[in-house]
Amino acid sequence: MGLAGDALVDVAQRGRAAGVTLVLNPSPAQPMPDELLRGLDYLVLNERALHVLTEGTGDPTALLDRGVGSVVLTLGARGACLVSRIGVGDVAPFRVSSVDSTAAGDAFLGALAATLPERGIDGALRAASAAGALATTRWGAQAALPTIEEVDAFLERGGAV
Repeated sequence: MGLAGDALVDVAQRGRAAGVTLVLNPSPAQPMPDELLRGLDYLVLNERALHVLTEGTGDPTALLDRGVGSVVLTLGARGACLVSRIGVGDVAPFRVSSVDSTAAGDAFLGALAATLPERGIDGALRAASAAGALATTRWGAQAALPTIEEVDAFLERGGAV
């Protein structure tokens, strides 16, 4: 796996030992050892990465079998999906007038990680979905990322821009 991969395994092991909630978005997608996947709380993937990590099967339960707690599958304009040992839950997309999807995945991941401790997985996924949608209404990458205040205001308006 190489030096960078070894460092990632070490960080994940230290995080687990410290009781930290571990969220990983492997980008670019590449095969990963079980020692890294084992104990991850959330593995956040798009469909392409899912195929890479499941050796082409596209079956997220294969990652649960390798020790991942839950898989969050991002589906772009189709929303997202949470796959865990207790079942599958769909995360509805927000309908917006998209102009650029460049920052959508980063906005989703950032909002998920930032709100997870306070809102739990269901609330964090809703905020993440909203953040990803909002990011597509703006051009660019960094400039398109919404603040948490913008995400919350969007949610309070029922997902209206």
